[in-house]
Amino acid sequence: PICQADNMRDMHAKRRHPGTKLSASDVESIRRDYVRGSKETGQPALARKYGVGQTQISNIVTGKHQ
Repeated sequence: PICQADNMRDMHAKRRHPGTKLSASDVESIRRDYVRGSKETGQPALARKYGVGQTQISNIVTGKHQ
């Protein structure tokens, strides 16, 4: 039988993270499109576009997000 630990190892091995809203492609797009202070592509605008908090966008553009 498969146990919780097996499921967790499989999830991490396949880089699956439950509850994650952003794909790797989204993160790349955010890093590419971000312009500090821009009304169209600043942190608040990107947060609204992707449906996440501004803190998450900040972590992505400052490199704190893996």
